[in-house]
Amino acid sequence: MSARKPRSKLVGAVRRAVWSASISGAAERGVEVMTLPPREVFLEVTAHCNIKCPMCPVTTGLERARGTMRWELFEKILDDVAGKVPQMSLFLAGEPLLHKRIFDMVAAASARGVYTRIHTNVLLLTEEKIGKVFDSGLDELSFSFDGPTKERYDRVRVGGDYDKCVRLIKRVMEVKRERRAGKPLTKIQIVYFAGEDPAEQERQMREIFADNLPDELKMVPAHSWAGEYQDFVRYRENVGKEEKLSICHMPWDRMSITWDGNVVGCCNDFLARYINGNVKTAPVLEVWNSPAYQRLRRSVHRKEYGSLSLCAKCDVPWAGDSSASLRRSANAAAYTGFVAWRTLRGTTLPEPRRDG
Repeated sequence: MSARKPRSKLVGAVRRAVWSASISGAAERGVEVMTLPPREVFLEVTAHCNIKCPMCPVTTGLERARGTMRWELFEKILDDVAGKVPQMSLFLAGEPLLHKRIFDMVAAASARGVYTRIHTNVLLLTEEKIGKVFDSGLDELSFSFDGPTKERYDRVRVGGDYDKCVRLIKRVMEVKRERRAGKPLTKIQIVYFAGEDPAEQERQMREIFADNLPDELKMVPAHSWAGEYQDFVRYRENVGKEEKLSICHMPWDRMSITWDGNVVGCCNDFLARYINGNVKTAPVLEVWNSPAYQRLRRSVHRKEYGSLSLCAKCDVPWAGDSSASLRRSANAAAYTGFVAWRTLRGTTLPEPRRDG
Protein backbone atom coordinates (compact mmCIF):
# COMPACT_ATOMS: atom_id res chain seq x y z
CA MET A 1 0.00 0.00 0.00
CA SER A 2 1.44 3.35 -0.96
CA ALA A 3 2.21 5.97 1.64
CA ARG A 4 -0.15 8.87 2.04
CA LYS A 5 1.12 12.02 0.33
CA PRO A 6 2.86 14.51 2.67
CA ARG A 7 0.40 17.29 1.74
CA SER A 8 -2.60 15.11 2.63
CA LYS A 9 -0.95 14.18 5.96
CA LEU A 10 -0.34 17.85 6.74
CA VAL A 11 -3.89 18.87 5.83
CA GLY A 12 -5.27 16.04 7.96
CA ALA A 13 -3.10 17.04 10.92
CA VAL A 14 -4.14 20.70 10.65
CA ARG A 15 -7.82 19.76 10.36
CA ARG A 16 -7.61 17.53 13.45
CA ALA A 17 -5.82 20.28 15.41
CA VAL A 18 -8.50 22.86 14.52
CA TRP A 19 -11.25 20.39 15.36
CA SER A 20 -9.64 19.61 18.72
CA ALA A 21 -9.31 23.31 19.58
CA SER A 22 -12.92 23.87 18.55
CA ILE A 23 -14.13 21.08 20.83
CA SER A 24 -12.16 22.62 23.70
CA GLY A 25 -13.80 25.95 22.96
CA ALA A 26 -17.26 24.37 23.10
CA ALA A 27 -16.44 22.81 26.48
CA GLU A 28 -15.09 26.04 27.94
CA ARG A 29 -18.12 28.00 26.73
CA GLY A 30 -20.52 25.42 28.14
CA VAL A 31 -22.23 24.56 24.86
CA GLU A 32 -24.91 21.98 25.69
CA VAL A 33 -26.30 21.35 22.20
CA MET A 34 -23.49 20.55 19.79
CA THR A 35 -23.71 21.65 16.17
CA LEU A 36 -20.43 19.79 15.62
CA PRO A 37 -20.41 15.97 15.65
CA PRO A 38 -17.95 14.19 17.96
CA ARG A 39 -14.35 14.28 16.82
CA GLU A 40 -14.00 10.58 17.63
CA VAL A 41 -16.30 7.61 18.16
CA PHE A 42 -15.11 4.66 20.26
CA LEU A 43 -16.74 1.35 19.36
CA GLU A 44 -16.55 -1.52 21.81
CA VAL A 45 -16.41 -4.32 19.25
CA THR A 46 -16.19 -6.80 22.14
CA ALA A 47 -16.29 -6.67 25.93
CA HIS A 48 -14.24 -9.86 26.25
CA CYS A 49 -10.47 -10.01 26.77
CA ASN A 50 -7.81 -12.71 26.55
CA ILE A 51 -5.70 -11.50 29.51
CA LYS A 52 -6.41 -10.27 33.03
CA CYS A 53 -4.69 -6.98 33.79
CA PRO A 54 -5.18 -6.35 37.54
CA MET A 55 -6.00 -2.64 37.14
CA CYS A 56 -8.60 -3.07 34.40
CA PRO A 57 -12.36 -3.09 35.16
CA VAL A 58 -12.82 -5.80 32.52
CA THR A 59 -10.84 -8.10 34.81
CA THR A 60 -11.91 -6.93 38.23
CA GLY A 61 -15.55 -6.00 38.08
CA LEU A 62 -17.36 -5.60 34.76
CA GLU A 63 -20.86 -6.06 36.16
CA ARG A 64 -22.68 -5.36 32.90
CA ALA A 65 -23.29 -8.05 30.29
CA ARG A 66 -20.36 -9.01 28.09
CA GLY A 67 -20.78 -9.62 24.40
CA THR A 68 -19.59 -8.90 20.87
CA MET A 69 -20.94 -6.26 18.52
CA ARG A 70 -23.08 -7.65 15.70
CA TRP A 71 -22.12 -6.71 12.17
CA GLU A 72 -25.54 -5.20 11.53
CA LEU A 73 -25.11 -2.76 14.42
CA PHE A 74 -21.64 -1.80 13.22
CA GLU A 75 -23.00 -1.09 9.72
CA LYS A 76 -25.79 1.03 11.16
CA ILE A 77 -23.32 3.09 13.21
CA LEU A 78 -20.99 3.52 10.23
CA ASP A 79 -23.87 4.68 8.04
CA ASP A 80 -24.79 7.23 10.71
CA VAL A 81 -21.30 8.72 11.13
CA ALA A 82 -19.51 8.38 7.78
CA GLY A 83 -18.75 11.78 6.30
CA LYS A 84 -19.46 13.48 9.62
CA VAL A 85 -17.21 11.96 12.31
CA PRO A 86 -13.54 12.01 11.28
CA GLN A 87 -12.16 9.24 13.51
CA MET A 88 -13.31 5.81 14.70
CA SER A 89 -11.47 3.85 17.39
CA LEU A 90 -12.47 0.20 17.27
CA PHE A 91 -11.91 -0.57 20.95
CA LEU A 92 -13.15 0.35 24.41
CA ALA A 93 -13.28 -2.42 26.98
CA GLY A 94 -12.08 -5.78 25.69
CA GLU A 95 -9.51 -6.91 23.13
CA PRO A 96 -10.55 -5.89 19.59
CA LEU A 97 -8.69 -8.72 17.84
CA LEU A 98 -11.14 -11.17 19.44
CA HIS A 99 -13.78 -9.95 16.99
CA LYS A 100 -13.73 -12.24 13.96
CA ARG A 101 -14.59 -9.40 11.57
CA ILE A 102 -12.43 -6.65 13.06
CA PHE A 103 -10.52 -6.08 9.82
CA ASP A 104 -13.74 -6.11 7.78
CA MET A 105 -14.87 -3.29 10.08
CA VAL A 106 -11.64 -1.39 9.50
CA ALA A 107 -11.89 -1.85 5.73
CA ALA A 108 -15.52 -0.72 5.66
CA ALA A 109 -14.81 2.41 7.70
CA SER A 110 -11.65 3.23 5.74
CA ALA A 111 -13.56 2.92 2.47
CA ARG A 112 -15.96 5.59 3.77
CA GLY A 113 -13.11 7.99 4.55
CA VAL A 114 -13.05 7.45 8.33
CA TYR A 115 -9.67 7.48 10.12
CA THR A 116 -9.43 4.12 11.96
CA ARG A 117 -7.55 3.11 15.11
CA ILE A 118 -7.00 -0.17 16.97
CA HIS A 119 -5.39 -0.51 20.40
CA THR A 120 -4.40 -4.13 21.11
CA ASN A 121 -2.40 -6.29 23.50
CA VAL A 122 -0.87 -7.86 20.35
CA LEU A 123 -1.07 -11.50 21.47
CA LEU A 124 -3.73 -12.60 18.98
CA LEU A 125 -1.84 -11.41 15.91
CA THR A 126 -0.87 -14.05 13.35
CA GLU A 127 0.87 -13.76 9.99
CA GLU A 128 -2.55 -13.64 8.32
CA LYS A 129 -3.81 -10.92 10.65
CA ILE A 130 -0.61 -8.92 10.25
CA GLY A 131 -1.27 -8.94 6.52
CA LYS A 132 -4.80 -7.66 7.16
CA VAL A 133 -3.41 -4.84 9.30
CA PHE A 134 -1.92 -3.42 6.12
CA ASP A 135 -4.50 -4.59 3.56
CA SER A 136 -7.52 -3.24 5.49
CA GLY A 137 -6.46 0.40 5.30
CA LEU A 138 -5.97 0.77 9.07
CA ASP A 139 -4.64 4.24 9.90
CA GLU A 140 -3.25 3.68 13.39
CA LEU A 141 -2.17 0.60 15.36
CA SER A 142 -1.32 1.02 19.03
CA PHE A 143 0.37 -1.77 21.00
CA SER A 144 -0.53 -2.00 24.68
CA PHE A 145 2.74 -3.44 25.91
CA ASP A 146 3.51 -2.13 29.41
CA GLY A 147 7.01 -3.57 29.47
CA PRO A 148 9.88 -3.02 29.22
CA THR A 149 11.09 -5.87 31.44
CA LYS A 150 9.59 -9.35 31.55
CA GLU A 151 9.06 -9.04 35.31
CA ARG A 152 7.04 -5.86 34.94
CA TYR A 153 5.10 -7.15 31.94
CA ASP A 154 4.13 -10.35 33.77
CA ARG A 155 2.94 -8.31 36.75
CA VAL A 156 0.78 -5.93 34.70
CA ARG A 157 -0.30 -8.17 31.80
CA VAL A 158 -1.42 -11.24 33.71
CA GLY A 159 -1.89 -14.17 31.35
CA GLY A 160 0.17 -12.52 28.62
CA ASP A 161 3.42 -13.66 27.02
CA TYR A 162 6.28 -11.16 27.05
CA ASP A 163 8.48 -12.87 24.47
CA LYS A 164 5.57 -13.42 22.08
CA CYS A 165 4.50 -9.80 22.43
CA VAL A 166 7.98 -8.48 21.62
CA ARG A 167 8.29 -10.87 18.67
CA LEU A 168 4.93 -9.88 17.19
CA ILE A 169 5.56 -6.14 17.50
CA LYS A 170 8.90 -6.59 15.75
CA ARG A 171 7.23 -8.66 13.05
CA VAL A 172 4.64 -5.95 12.36
CA MET A 173 7.45 -3.44 11.94
CA GLU A 174 9.37 -5.81 9.65
CA VAL A 175 6.32 -6.22 7.40
CA LYS A 176 5.74 -2.47 7.35
CA ARG A 177 9.32 -1.96 6.21
CA GLU A 178 9.10 -4.79 3.64
CA ARG A 179 5.92 -3.30 2.18
CA ARG A 180 7.25 0.26 2.38
CA ALA A 181 3.88 1.06 3.90
CA GLY A 182 3.09 4.58 5.03
CA LYS A 183 0.37 3.35 7.36
CA PRO A 184 -0.74 2.34 9.83
CA LEU A 185 0.98 4.74 12.18
CA THR A 186 2.42 2.43 14.86
CA LYS A 187 2.75 3.18 18.56
CA ILE A 188 3.83 1.33 21.67
CA GLN A 189 1.96 2.52 24.75
CA ILE A 190 3.32 2.02 28.25
CA VAL A 191 1.26 2.92 31.30
CA TYR A 192 3.58 3.93 34.12
CA PHE A 193 2.73 4.08 37.82
CA ALA A 194 3.71 6.29 40.74
CA GLY A 195 7.38 5.94 41.59
CA GLU A 196 8.38 4.71 38.14
CA ASP A 197 10.68 6.61 35.79
CA PRO A 198 9.04 6.96 32.36
CA ALA A 199 12.23 8.29 30.79
CA GLU A 200 14.14 5.17 31.86
CA GLN A 201 11.35 2.92 30.61
CA GLU A 202 11.41 4.69 27.25
CA ARG A 203 15.18 4.25 27.05
CA GLN A 204 14.82 0.51 27.69
CA MET A 205 12.09 0.24 25.04
CA ARG A 206 14.33 1.91 22.48
CA GLU A 207 16.99 -0.70 23.22
CA ILE A 208 14.57 -3.62 22.88
CA PHE A 209 13.15 -2.40 19.57
CA ALA A 210 16.30 -0.73 18.25
CA ASP A 211 16.04 -2.34 14.80
CA ASN A 212 12.23 -2.40 14.65
CA LEU A 213 11.20 0.80 16.36
CA PRO A 214 7.54 1.82 15.93
CA ASP A 215 6.71 5.35 14.84
CA GLU A 216 6.00 6.48 18.41
CA LEU A 217 6.64 5.45 22.01
CA LYS A 218 3.83 6.78 24.17
CA MET A 219 4.34 7.01 27.94
CA VAL A 220 0.99 7.35 29.71
CA PRO A 221 0.51 7.92 33.47
CA ALA A 222 -1.90 5.44 35.05
CA HIS A 223 -5.37 6.89 35.56
CA SER A 224 -8.24 5.99 37.87
CA TRP A 225 -10.62 4.60 35.23
CA ALA A 226 -13.28 7.18 36.09
CA GLY A 227 -12.61 6.83 39.81
CA GLU A 228 -12.81 3.05 39.93
CA TYR A 229 -9.20 2.68 41.15
CA GLN A 230 -8.02 5.26 43.64
CA ASP A 231 -4.51 3.77 43.70
CA PHE A 232 -3.93 5.25 40.25
CA VAL A 233 -4.72 8.94 40.76
CA ARG A 234 -2.44 10.95 38.45
CA TYR A 235 -3.17 14.35 39.95
CA ARG A 236 -3.32 13.39 43.62
CA GLU A 237 -1.46 16.53 44.67
CA ASN A 238 -4.13 18.68 42.97
CA VAL A 239 -7.21 17.04 44.48
CA GLY A 240 -9.10 19.47 46.69
CA LYS A 241 -7.44 22.58 45.25
CA GLU A 242 -10.27 24.42 43.54
CA GLU A 243 -7.90 26.39 41.31
CA LYS A 244 -6.76 23.08 39.83
CA LEU A 245 -10.26 21.80 39.05
CA SER A 246 -10.76 22.06 35.29
CA ILE A 247 -13.50 21.29 32.77
CA CYS A 248 -13.22 17.78 31.35
CA HIS A 249 -13.66 18.00 27.57
CA MET A 250 -14.76 14.43 26.94
CA PRO A 251 -18.55 15.06 26.73
CA TRP A 252 -17.88 17.48 23.85
CA ASP A 253 -15.06 15.61 22.16
CA ARG A 254 -15.85 11.93 21.80
CA MET A 255 -18.63 9.38 21.93
CA SER A 256 -18.21 5.87 23.35
CA ILE A 257 -20.54 3.04 22.30
CA THR A 258 -20.67 -0.37 23.97
CA TRP A 259 -21.06 -3.64 22.08
CA ASP A 260 -24.85 -3.58 22.59
CA GLY A 261 -25.34 0.01 21.44
CA ASN A 262 -25.37 1.94 24.72
CA VAL A 263 -23.69 5.36 24.55
CA VAL A 264 -21.80 5.75 27.82
CA GLY A 265 -20.49 8.86 29.56
CA CYS A 266 -16.90 8.67 28.34
CA CYS A 267 -14.20 6.29 27.12
CA ASN A 268 -13.27 5.51 30.75
CA ASP A 269 -16.83 4.46 31.62
CA PHE A 270 -16.15 0.73 31.30
CA LEU A 271 -18.91 -0.02 33.81
CA ALA A 272 -21.51 1.92 31.79
CA ARG A 273 -22.62 4.00 34.76
CA TYR A 274 -23.95 6.90 32.69
CA ILE A 275 -26.10 6.07 29.65
CA ASN A 276 -26.85 8.82 27.14
CA GLY A 277 -29.01 6.68 24.87
CA ASN A 278 -28.79 3.64 22.61
CA VAL A 279 -27.88 3.74 18.92
CA LYS A 280 -29.85 0.61 18.09
CA THR A 281 -33.04 2.62 18.28
CA ALA A 282 -31.86 6.15 17.46
CA PRO A 283 -29.40 7.76 15.03
CA VAL A 284 -25.92 8.17 16.48
CA LEU A 285 -25.88 11.95 16.04
CA GLU A 286 -29.34 12.26 17.58
CA VAL A 287 -28.05 10.55 20.73
CA TRP A 288 -25.07 12.97 20.65
CA ASN A 289 -27.50 15.73 21.65
CA SER A 290 -29.89 13.64 23.74
CA PRO A 291 -31.32 15.16 26.94
CA ALA A 292 -28.94 12.95 28.95
CA TYR A 293 -25.91 14.25 27.01
CA GLN A 294 -27.06 17.83 27.49
CA ARG A 295 -27.38 17.28 31.25
CA LEU A 296 -23.92 15.71 31.36
CA ARG A 297 -22.37 18.68 29.56
CA ARG A 298 -24.19 21.13 31.83
CA SER A 299 -22.96 19.41 35.01
CA VAL A 300 -19.39 19.05 33.76
CA HIS A 301 -19.19 22.69 32.63
CA ARG A 302 -20.38 23.76 36.08
CA LYS A 303 -17.78 21.41 37.59
CA GLU A 304 -20.54 19.63 39.49
CA TYR A 305 -18.63 16.37 39.36
CA GLY A 306 -19.92 15.21 42.73
CA SER A 307 -23.44 14.96 41.29
CA LEU A 308 -22.30 12.40 38.71
CA SER A 309 -21.39 8.89 39.86
CA LEU A 310 -19.23 8.55 36.76
CA CYS A 311 -17.17 11.65 37.54
CA ALA A 312 -17.25 11.98 41.34
CA LYS A 313 -13.92 10.22 41.96
CA CYS A 314 -12.29 10.61 38.56
CA ASP A 315 -8.83 12.20 38.49
CA VAL A 316 -9.03 13.76 35.01
CA PRO A 317 -10.75 17.04 36.06
CA TRP A 318 -7.89 17.76 38.47
CA ALA A 319 -5.34 18.16 35.68
CA GLY A 320 -5.37 21.89 36.38
CA ASP A 321 -4.13 22.92 32.93
CA SER A 322 -7.23 23.69 30.86
CA SER A 323 -8.24 27.02 32.42
CA ALA A 324 -5.48 29.29 31.10
CA SER A 325 -7.22 32.42 29.85
CA LEU A 326 -5.17 32.73 26.64
CA ARG A 327 -5.86 29.13 25.64
CA ARG A 328 -9.52 29.46 26.59
CA SER A 329 -9.93 32.53 24.35
CA ALA A 330 -8.13 30.87 21.45
CA ASN A 331 -10.24 27.73 21.73
CA ALA A 332 -13.46 29.73 21.91
CA ALA A 333 -12.46 31.61 18.76
CA ALA A 334 -11.60 28.33 17.03
CA TYR A 335 -15.00 26.92 17.95
CA THR A 336 -16.85 29.97 16.59
CA GLY A 337 -14.84 29.95 13.37
CA PHE A 338 -15.09 26.21 12.82
CA VAL A 339 -18.86 26.18 13.33
CA ALA A 340 -19.22 29.11 10.92
CA TRP A 341 -17.12 27.31 8.29
CA ARG A 342 -19.11 24.07 8.63
CA THR A 343 -22.38 26.03 8.52
CA LEU A 344 -21.34 27.51 5.17
CA ARG A 345 -20.62 23.99 3.93
CA GLY A 346 -23.93 22.70 5.30
CA THR A 347 -22.23 20.12 7.53
CA THR A 348 -23.39 21.18 10.98
CA LEU A 349 -25.94 19.07 12.82
CA PRO A 350 -29.65 19.94 12.86
CA GLU A 351 -30.94 21.71 15.97
CA PRO A 352 -32.34 19.09 18.39
CA ARG A 353 -34.82 19.51 21.19
CA ARG A 354 -33.11 21.21 24.11
CA ASP A 355 -33.25 19.68 27.56
CA GLY A 356 -34.87 21.67 30.35
